[in-house]
Amino acid sequence: MSLKIVKANTLDAVEMAYIKLNTWKVCYAELLPRDYIDTETGFEQNYFNFQKSTLRSGHSIYVVKYNYIIIGMFELSDGKDEDVSGSSCQISYIYVLPDYWNKGFGKRIFRYIKKSAKAKKYDTVYLWNFRGNTRADYFFSECGFVADGAVKRIDIGRGCFANQYRMVRRDIQSSAGETKDSDGE
Repeated sequence: MSLKIVKANTLDAVEMAYIKLNTWKVCYAELLPRDYIDTETGFEQNYFNFQKSTLRSGHSIYVVKYNYIIIGMFELSDGKDEDVSGSSCQISYIYVLPDYWNKGFGKRIFRYIKKSAKAKKYDTVYLWNFRGNTRADYFFSECGFVADGAVKRIDIGRGCFANQYRMVRRDIQSSAGETKDSDGE
């Protein structure tokens, strides 16, 4: 299996918009209102947003290629949550096309994220997950993340709100007790 993770560029924007559109429509269909999903997955708007994002100097958006086809993407940025102790980075999102779920790609992406975080001397990685997203709950728990009790409520328009909670993995720099299983495999 030929898997390659590379920094995204403007030429990847079409595939990135397609991935977000398809991932959101499957993953969040029962969690978020349909009109919110439609707004967030508008192809043209996402295409232009990803083009602009990948033009920024120092962006941290990556695409995941399997046999030369982009099947996923993620963004890793400096942690901005002041209440997270130590040096931290945030996984802004990980999207993998639904046809590639449960095939080990997510775990390989996380190993890459962990290696990148370790190289940049972060000791904590965190993310915000929608409450009720059981697939993500399971995946990130398998990768060693735990909920730390932080919750935020997001206004998604038209009087609707969604709750997100933070999941944290604090032992990124530690290699004590490191086994193949510590990454969820």
